[in-house]
Amino acid sequence: MTEPTPKQYHDRADVSARRIAKVYATALLNAAEAEGQEKEVLEELQSLVVDVFEKEPRLEVLLSGAAIGRHAREEALRKTLGARTDAVFGKFLMVLNNHNAWSCSGRS
Repeated sequence: MTEPTPKQYHDRADVSARRIAKVYATALLNAAEAEGQEKEVLEELQSLVVDVFEKEPRLEVLLSGAAIGRHAREEALRKTLGARTDAVFGKFLMVLNNHNAWSCSGRS
């Protein structure tokens, strides 16, 4: 049996990341539906991606990297997004943080 190439490793990792991202996305959607906040949560998610990550891609890299610890990220998220973030979406961000799952989207 031959050793997988770097591209094959990357492709496998990408498939795994997509599967994990789908699990998180499904959980977020289910939580939003349970609270009747689908529209609000989708708007929050779109705003995070378009208004924050696309304008400041270094922030996404910082969140997904090991440069700062989970507790420091949590504190920064709470200070930055606290009152302005919908409860369901805020909890979702904390779950991502607690599971170190920022990079599961495959965007990084």
